[in-house]
Amino acid sequence: MTEKADAAGKRGRKATSPGRSLTHSSTTDFPTFVVSVGQGGLDQGGRRTNGAEMMQAGWRQCRLGDLFDSRRERGRSGLPLLSVTMNHGLVDREDLDRKQNTTLTPEEHLLVKPGDIAYNMMRMWQGAFGLAKREGLVSPAYVVLKPKASVDPRFAAYMFESRSMRYRLWAYSYGLTDDRLRLYFDDLAKIPTAIPVLDEQTRIADALAVWDSAVTTARSHVDNSVRQLGFVRARLLAPKASWIAKSFDDTFRVANRKAAQVASTAYLPAGQVPVVDQGPEQIAGYVNDDSIIVAPPKIVFGDHTRTVKWIDFPFRPGADGTQLLVPTPEMHPRFAFHLLAGTPIKSLGYSRHMSELRQTRFRMPADVAIQAQIARVIDTAEDCVLKSKVQLELLAKERTGLLSKLVPSKRLALDEARGQA
Repeated sequence: MTEKADAAGKRGRKATSPGRSLTHSSTTDFPTFVVSVGQGGLDQGGRRTNGAEMMQAGWRQCRLGDLFDSRRERGRSGLPLLSVTMNHGLVDREDLDRKQNTTLTPEEHLLVKPGDIAYNMMRMWQGAFGLAKREGLVSPAYVVLKPKASVDPRFAAYMFESRSMRYRLWAYSYGLTDDRLRLYFDDLAKIPTAIPVLDEQTRIADALAVWDSAVTTARSHVDNSVRQLGFVRARLLAPKASWIAKSFDDTFRVANRKAAQVASTAYLPAGQVPVVDQGPEQIAGYVNDDSIIVAPPKIVFGDHTRTVKWIDFPFRPGADGTQLLVPTPEMHPRFAFHLLAGTPIKSLGYSRHMSELRQTRFRMPADVAIQAQIARVIDTAEDCVLKSKVQLELLAKERTGLLSKLVPSKRLALDEARGQA
């Protein structure tokens, strides 16, 4: 039985420790590591590998318990409260958009020290962990990993990002369903892995840190360009005394096509026709049915989300919350889009906002030529946003590729079927 098969089987077992059926008797006995690479070949000694790739030279087998202890030290007053996030590691709790109040005393929190890795037991397999750069306090529901002398904690944090390790973190978590999985330290400690010598760990971490810095800089450029776009849009769309006012019906026409709508359950990861809905992404998915296609250009307004999108390619709309709008002939199309995107709509939560939008009166220059001039300037600022996002995506992709090379991300299978553990 492979680790994959055991992980899949444990979903139907209640309170059964994942990985328990794997053949190992202690943290010093290791099953054979095998990586499937297709048809196989010959190793350096001329022996056939049977589709298996030997472990990377200079790396040794171990378990995470050989690399970490569990730190259960009580916190103390005067230290910042930290929270683990899915995408940004450990952050100050007060910086979170969603404030989290606590009635716990500092002593009832757990202490984290620089180099520790704190993780959320229910979301570790999804990447909810963070490397501590300073002392702080975290929730007692977290697990705090204290690195041993044989591991560079920065390398370990990168290792936790790898696909193979994410799979193992999932496989060794308890629970009947994904939203109930929990990874306790005792089970994390049993997870097998492989690491290089400490100096090599540090070199790998240093190399990846350079790319992290580049990605951070690119993300800052995106944020700055978004702010600049907001400033330009607000400045140019600020009503002038000579501007006229129009109702929603004199500015836009609703162009919904119910027959073309696609339920979210029908979205495909790839296909012939893109699907655009009210979510934050420009393209939410794809379908292969091109019998009913909405022709561009269209403005998409999110009835629930208030998202505004300009769509200049053939597509199919999402469900009812995806409102399709077309500017009236008296409006410059791109100006109308920017006008709508820059119009604040009162939030009603997840209720529908179309009624609010229909009550809005829009101020604009009567001359369409002036509208076009304004639209061109805002378009230039928007192009800067798009270019900075493309640069960020490229850097992030290259960084991910480097991570997979420096910290092998192929899924390692435990070959207990051969009885080689």
